[in-house]
Amino acid sequence: MIRKLIAVGIVVLVLAIVPEAVAHFGFEYAITAAVAQRDPGAQHISASVPVPMLPTLLTKSTISKVIVSARHVDLRTITADWVTATATGVRVDLPSSLVNKRAQITHIDRIRLVLGFTQQEASAILPAGFTFVFGKDTVTLKGLTTSITGQFRLEPPARIVFHVVGSSVPGLTRPPTISFPVPPLAGCVQSVTLVPNYLTVTCLETNPSTDLLPHR
Repeated sequence: MIRKLIAVGIVVLVLAIVPEAVAHFGFEYAITAAVAQRDPGAQHISASVPVPMLPTLLTKSTISKVIVSARHVDLRTITADWVTATATGVRVDLPSSLVNKRAQITHIDRIRLVLGFTQQEASAILPAGFTFVFGKDTVTLKGLTTSITGQFRLEPPARIVFHVVGSSVPGLTRPPTISFPVPPLAGCVQSVTLVPNYLTVTCLETNPSTDLLPHR
């Protein structure tokens, strides 16, 4: 009798776990496919969703959290080395997603974007002969004959401007500026962090577009 109960319990457990596992990996694939379709230039795209996911997906067509990451994301004026997007309150069109095998996202409550740029990638915005060198909270602008160290300063709506107090940069008529003419980054940059060789940018937005990654 006990063995039969154990066997029944195992069958029930398997029947509960298998649909969740299939849905979990299926939607991770569907989200990855949707991101790849919207941003074909992005590389090494991955997606993760929470476990359990199936109850809220079936009853509310909602996934509580979706995390997507990708490498070499084209932002039109500059390329991000990597981007990680954490979206919460993600609603999907479930029938369409199942038919097309790509997640059809209809609404996102909130998204947090974290983007990383190498100093080589950031230097692409500069005129020929100039490069950025990133340090801890500082950035050095190197020219053909001189260099000057300053900081990046955020200016509205979402511009990252090289700033040096009381100095100008020989050969440049205006301070170098990094901006992102793609939503939501065009108006959404909350912080900038500099460490040696790397610049990190964050954006937090409520009710953004349904694109999980910014793209051109």
